[in-house]
Amino acid sequence: MPKQSWYELYGLCNELGLHTVISAYDRTAVDIVVDVDGTCIKISTQNLVNVPLIRYAAKSGKPLMIDTGKVNLEEVARAIDIVRDAGCEDIIINHAPDGHP
Repeated sequence: MPKQSWYELYGLCNELGLHTVISAYDRTAVDIVVDVDGTCIKISTQNLVNVPLIRYAAKSGKPLMIDTGKVNLEEVARAIDIVRDAGCEDIIINHAPDGHP
């Protein structure tokens, strides 16, 4: 979907008062979440080891949702430490090891 379409979609969500949790797979996506005033940035399971992305998202000023999937507890703890070290204390842990409902 073109970048402008994302802005339009999230603009409509904001107009309707809907909260948005947006998965960010790169810095551009983090910037879009900030630009559209998204409610929360989600870090997917496969990005739980992407330290630069986690750090960048944590510095955005937005709450972070960390999707744990089937990763081990040590990886989750390390991600939380990175988020906190970057100054973010608004952390949501989403634990759904068998997939989403």
